[in-house]
Amino acid sequence: MNCSSLLSEFFNLNGIARESYNASFEKVLREGIHDSTDISFKDGEVLIKKILIDVYSLNSQNVKSCANIITKKYGAIGRNEKDLIKHFLDYSDEESLLELLDSLSSLNIDKDDLMLILDSVAEDLSSQAIDAFKSNWAAAERIGDETKKFDYIQGLYTRLVNLLNEDSLSLHDIFEYNYKFICEELTNESIRALTAFCSNEDKVHAAKARKAFSDYYSFLLEKELQHDSKIGALEDVMNLSSAQNTPFHAFDAEEFKLIILNINQSLYDSSKNEYDFWDKVLSLIYYSYRLLDNHRTLAVNIENIYTHEGKNLKWIAYSYVGIYAEHFIPTKEKRKFYRCEELCFEKCEYIGINPSDDARDIIKKYYRGTAPIEKVATALNCSIDLAKELVLDFENVWYGFTFSDCLSIISGKYPNCKELPFINNNNHILLIFNKYRHDDRKIPCPECAGLDISGNSFPEVGLRSWECKNIICPSRSKSNRGKRYSKKSNFMQNGFEHGTENDQISRDLIKQWRRDISSIAKTEEIWNMLARYFSFDQEKVLLVNADNTAKKIVEQACRVPVLVPFEQIKSMQVKSGSFSSYFHEGNYIKRYLDQAKHLPDKIDTQITNTILESTLPVLVHGDSREVLSKIENDTITAAVTSPPYYNARLYSQWPNLYLYLSDMYEITKQIFRTMKKGGIYLYNIGDICGNENTIVSSNMGNKRILLGAYTIHIFTAAGFELLDNILWDKGEPQSNRQKNDGKFTPFYQKPMNVYEHMFIFKKPGAPAIVSNDIKSALPSGWENNIVPFSPVIKINSKGENTLGHTAPFPEDIPTFVSRVFTRSKDDIVLEPFAGSGTSLIAATNCNVKSLGIELCEEYVSLIENICAENNVKISKL
Repeated sequence: MNCSSLLSEFFNLNGIARESYNASFEKVLREGIHDSTDISFKDGEVLIKKILIDVYSLNSQNVKSCANIITKKYGAIGRNEKDLIKHFLDYSDEESLLELLDSLSSLNIDKDDLMLILDSVAEDLSSQAIDAFKSNWAAAERIGDETKKFDYIQGLYTRLVNLLNEDSLSLHDIFEYNYKFICEELTNESIRALTAFCSNEDKVHAAKARKAFSDYYSFLLEKELQHDSKIGALEDVMNLSSAQNTPFHAFDAEEFKLIILNINQSLYDSSKNEYDFWDKVLSLIYYSYRLLDNHRTLAVNIENIYTHEGKNLKWIAYSYVGIYAEHFIPTKEKRKFYRCEELCFEKCEYIGINPSDDARDIIKKYYRGTAPIEKVATALNCSIDLAKELVLDFENVWYGFTFSDCLSIISGKYPNCKELPFINNNNHILLIFNKYRHDDRKIPCPECAGLDISGNSFPEVGLRSWECKNIICPSRSKSNRGKRYSKKSNFMQNGFEHGTENDQISRDLIKQWRRDISSIAKTEEIWNMLARYFSFDQEKVLLVNADNTAKKIVEQACRVPVLVPFEQIKSMQVKSGSFSSYFHEGNYIKRYLDQAKHLPDKIDTQITNTILESTLPVLVHGDSREVLSKIENDTITAAVTSPPYYNARLYSQWPNLYLYLSDMYEITKQIFRTMKKGGIYLYNIGDICGNENTIVSSNMGNKRILLGAYTIHIFTAAGFELLDNILWDKGEPQSNRQKNDGKFTPFYQKPMNVYEHMFIFKKPGAPAIVSNDIKSALPSGWENNIVPFSPVIKINSKGENTLGHTAPFPEDIPTFVSRVFTRSKDDIVLEPFAGSGTSLIAATNCNVKSLGIELCEEYVSLIENICAENNVKISKL
């Protein structure tokens, strides 16, 4: 019998009346799915039961038991191996057993032992599967849910057809199925090329035919993009003309699968001055965008780079590269997920203007181009100049690369800042970005090569995913939904399933780069890791400002390196003034610098004298900016804080990242004013995961946010000088980020974040204020700019917060500042976000004065209690 007869008999046998399923059944049959099945009911019924066991995940506990046995006896396994175990337990097929054996090869499990383990957990779940199906059907029948009944039947029917029909296709078959969509997507020239490629009607294994079609279709999309780039039909940054008079003009758009930029001393020394150096760096990022294939990786290796005055630009480069790389392509975004007017409304409210409904309507019209700026000014009852500041260029989204990781690489001994000779510098940094350029062109489903697809969603901004509508796609979900995929998931899965031996990443390499603080013996180890982590066998890798050693290492990884050496970069024409026009005058930077319009400071000599004369730590309940605005210049000796991390806690919420940065900037300016020249400010911050809320507020906007990069920028804009960044190595936080689920192939490896930044800023104008006896003042373990110590443990065995604060500050940090960056007991250490009072306690224990400011009344009470518990008396203003 064929599949329709088999299902009909199965329903009848299990007491499901014909009139209950007939309408949905006929609807499925009208879809005209080809079915040449000839199977006995007995064999067919067994297969239906297996499908239902799979659909209802009835073997889930058995998979766990099997995985635990294997892990205990041989070693840990990943999600992929667990999926293969499930498939074998569900279907008992030899193919998944052999695939499982191959996947477990590194654990040295022989087939007989594996079968003993599988047999020990296997059980007959047929009756449970039938009962589950009948129960679900009855529930749908009771409420008359014909959609669910159709899904149940179609899901069973299409799985049966896929499993029981001959798995062979010709390229011509796939072409005919897709012809309608091909005509909608490709140019005439590409259609002719695809027609010729798919003219062969000989049937081959379906998976082989589908892959051949998908690969060639993707090749045609690549050629179309490159053609459009050459004729100037794309956005400016993607057009070939944008790279005129540069070494990059010789390359096609999206020609490379990985780009590695090396930012080093030679690049700086070849520049006329520091601004010229930054122009070169930003230009390299700009030119890289066109050349990098979409959804692929840009790696920026930043070495220790010194100015003629001895200033190390390493972390300054991290800041400028990070901010610019993510936001250098202004784009008038018309997609529905972006609502530019909301940013304007939030900015208005931030500076104390509450737009009326009519004003909001006029602002919306302004962004649509149907209302002039004069009308906005009138509606907001403000000047035209202020109206222009409020609307900015919010109609633009500033696109670019997407930040992924910043790796600190322990790579040798390097000179440190002359003012911090007691701290060793042993590291440089590696930034990892992804290119997610909006591309709405359809790509074939990786399972059926179908183009009958719909745009499903954006897992990340610019990362388009699709959903297959082909009802006989082999990978329809348990809920009868189509395969969901993206270009990125396609090449990742393809590399895992079809990659060569050269795509396998060794366990030793993964172990070495498991954390985002890693040690290397030679620079060559970086090129090897990047090539193996972010490209596949025989893919083209562009090495910019690298040498033949790097080229040789990439060749040894069986990739195809293309070198743009230093000599070509040195004489490259760059856009003069691009750095200044972006960071000093650009509209993106204006979104978070100088947003608030505060009244002049109201210096209160009495408050300043009270703080100076107090023999006790002083605690002030209030807003840091407002409190500091009353304190006289040159009062504070040192400062230390771990500020509220943007929207990471309930007590620290802002409408968007711009307004958070604006608040931090305003407070930083006040601290700069009130601090003595030469004073040090240690600022502890982490690059957190969250939503900037500058493009979209849904999960689509979630990403890793470069708070460290923005911190450096707002501090230097406020006048501070960055001396160093001491990394707080937090050890082994509980995280699964580094796990690859048993997939030892490119793009599945992610280092675990183990550090936070502790930036050391100085107020210029005098040498850094440092202890007169630095040898005894420097705490043990703080001799290097990577310092390991544990975070505060605040949750006890009962799950209770014993400290009362959700993000308590380790005492190690303020103790370091109080001992090292003060000289006398009359020096004052400021903590602008006092939190749980740790800095006040640490300063007192170090015999120096302190000033803590805390906005939250609850935490003011908490500080008083914790200080009392530690026998620290405080003076509260």
